[in-house]
Amino acid sequence: MKYPSVTLVVYQLFARFNNLIQV
Repeated sequence: MKYPSVTLVVYQLFARFNNLIQV
């Protein structure tokens, strides 16, 4: 992974999106 920071951002966005679905 050349851009771990980008991966972390994508993971955070995915987690937030998943949280919105659960609500």
